[in-house]
Amino acid sequence: MSKYASTIYILLLSMYTPIGVSGQDTAFETLTLGLNVSQSTTDELFQKFWRPSRTLGFTAYTPFYFGTIQVEVRPTYFSSRDQTQKDFVSVFALLRWNYHFSFTNSLSWYGGVSVGDLFMRFQDEINPNESEFVLGYQIGLGFQINSHISSCLQFSQEQVKTYHPIKLKDISIGLHYSFQTPSLILKFLDP
Repeated sequence: MSKYASTIYILLLSMYTPIGVSGQDTAFETLTLGLNVSQSTTDELFQKFWRPSRTLGFTAYTPFYFGTIQVEVRPTYFSSRDQTQKDFVSVFALLRWNYHFSFTNSLSWYGGVSVGDLFMRFQDEINPNESEFVLGYQIGLGFQINSHISSCLQFSQEQVKTYHPIKLKDISIGLHYSFQTPSLILKFLDP
């Protein structure tokens, strides 16, 4: 089976629209900003050398036709487990697409795919900067607290396309604030 099979499966599953699902919001109608606290785990080989820190990430998303389009920036510090490897700081910059399905007015499920880049800066190296392509998927539960505030519980998995691919699994909780998209931003996004 292809190593991309799970990502393709999640994409196809996310595009399926069950009967009875209410229509999505108008594209770009609202803008949501949020903060997520997350913890990553890595595959065994990577875990042998580095330990990821807990991180605070920033997210912004808006309705986009059959789902939401989201930008996420998540800095993470990786500390070395031995003296032979150097610590490094990384920043995930991801573009996500999610499909939402509402169970009730206050509870929804979402799932989707992500693509992006992992920027890494190693300490004490001659060439300290590195950048790698990232593919992934995510699923989560959203909880609407009131008309503007929501929270989420999300699981994501990203694969960093290095020479030896790195699999990162991430669990996060977040608090988000939604508002009507300002007209200036609407003119830029939807001319």
